[in-house]
Amino acid sequence: MSSILYDLCTRVPLLKNLFVSSIFPSVCEKLGQSAADVERHTVDEKLRKVALEFASSKGKHSEMAFELDWQPDYSNCNEE
Repeated sequence: MSSILYDLCTRVPLLKNLFVSSIFPSVCEKLGQSAADVERHTVDEKLRKVALEFASSKGKHSEMAFELDWQPDYSNCNEE
C-alpha cells in the first residue's frame, strides 16, 4: 500500500488531481500481510532495537526512546 501511495503522490503534481476510490474490504484485509510487508516490519523492529542500543552506548537512550515513541496528533484532522 505504501508503495502505491508513494507512486501516486510523486506522479500527481497537485493533490487536487489525485483521485482515490473505495477499496474493497478484502483488499484492506490483505494490506500489510504480504511476505514483503512482514519482512519490512521485522527489519523495522531490528533497526529500532539497534538504534536504542546505539543510543544507550552514547548516553542518549531516553531521548531516542522518546523519539521512537512519538505518535502524530490526529485529533484536529476533521477541522483541517
